[in-house]
Amino acid sequence: VLSELALWMMKNGFRTVETSRAVTQIERSLTLLHPTEQLNARGILTFYIERSGLLVELGASDIEFVHTTFQEYFAARAICAQDHLEFVIRTVERDPSWHETCVVTAGLAGQKRASQMLDQILERSASLTASDQTRLILLSAACLETMVQCSPELRTTITEKLREFIPPSTFEIAQEIAKAGPLCLGLFLKVPSYSPKQAAMSLRTIGIIGTTPALHAASVIVGKVEPTPDVINAATEIWERFDAKEFAVNVLARFVKKGVLKLNLPPTLKGVEAIDTLDELSVRLPEFGLDFTPCALSSTLKVLDIRFEKHGHGDFEVYEDFKALKELRVLGGRGIGLEAPN
Repeated sequence: VLSELALWMMKNGFRTVETSRAVTQIERSLTLLHPTEQLNARGILTFYIERSGLLVELGASDIEFVHTTFQEYFAARAICAQDHLEFVIRTVERDPSWHETCVVTAGLAGQKRASQMLDQILERSASLTASDQTRLILLSAACLETMVQCSPELRTTITEKLREFIPPSTFEIAQEIAKAGPLCLGLFLKVPSYSPKQAAMSLRTIGIIGTTPALHAASVIVGKVEPTPDVINAATEIWERFDAKEFAVNVLARFVKKGVLKLNLPPTLKGVEAIDTLDELSVRLPEFGLDFTPCALSSTLKVLDIRFEKHGHGDFEVYEDFKALKELRVLGGRGIGLEAPN
């Protein structure tokens, strides 16, 4: 019943629907599914709201799924139960809002039907505009990630088509590529060299994935490019998506030149203590607030250079257990108390 409601809402483009209309739809489903039983549609709707938590009331007259993901999942269940995959094929061709439902459907449909769905999506995409072809190829790659099994031929076909978009040219494409997970990581490793722009966009893609293999891919990418500010900024943006020390050692350490590492607006400094080639750290920040404790734990850091974009107030304590610090430079940060290291 809930799957039927979700599919009906998806087909009508509803995120929110009037409670009375939802009750009517549940009544239709009950008539088809349980024609000989007298079931209370309003009571069933109340159960989904009050007991399961899958639906929520908005005011006195509207309901919606607690999250769009649930609506898409239950819609996909109804599609598979009714074997309506051809409907999905036709719909995603013109309506990107059905992408996530298509991805879930691929994971639920079974190998044979899901493979047929992807084959048809790719075949039909050939007659579409370049932008729609791109969209559907990336969708097929995301679907492949959710399938339990697929034929080697289908995987090869989609992989070769996906290869054309790596490195990604825009963040929108990067977001779609990331949905392919492990499939795209291998392709990033095979790129012979990167321009700074390509490397920055690729790092942002890998940050979305955020797995241990993704960290390895990030390390390989930064080893194939000149560490420009754009590349370093992209790396610091994804720092917190990974284990801090592993990221510092395998990615940030590659940016250390002659013992110096320059970071612009880093979200954290966790892990810098593990970089054993770090003599000087230069950090530019919007204002005071970043935790510098990791710097105190470094056994090699001798110079800490901090530049604040805004004058701020606060307390900056140079911890007594700094192991190697010899020089502290602070520009900006009016009203910040400093203790000279021993």
